Amino acid sequence: MPAQSTLSRLRQRGLVVLAATAAFAAGAVVAPSSLPVATAADCADILFVGARGSDQDFGLGEQVDDVLRGVREALADPRVPERSLQVRAVEYPARPVQDFFTDAGQQRWLSGMTAGVDTFVELLESQAKRCPDQALLLAGYSQGAMVIQ
Repeated sequence: MPAQSTLSRLRQRGLVVLAATAAFAAGAVVAPSSLPVATAADCADILFVGARGSDQDFGLGEQVDDVLRGVREALADPRVPERSLQVRAVEYPARPVQDFFTDAGQQRWLSGMTAGVDTFVELLESQAKRCPDQALLLAGYSQGAMVIQ
């Protein structure tokens, strides 16, 4: 329930939310409780948050990174107003798809996804407090798409 109210507040503040199902790679998520309060000058115009797919290494993963590359190319277009971009990866235990086909593995897979959802919601809540006017671009691939859904 708290995650739903947070997303509702984000939408009410006029933030752009784009859910893409692909992958992105760049930096780990800092523990949101350790983030200082930012001034508007400290906040990028756009926050790109990505979650990699099942069994992909830490970071964004190949598919989400492809989406991020496209976003950066679009922002570099001289016809597009200049916007700053911050990139965050949702770090969570992205279990292999094969885990889903055994009882014990299914529990690991689901608990990994749940941990990702918790990390993602904590990141969004923290970022909304730090940078309430920041636009959001969200991308996830495979299990990562389920995390940010």
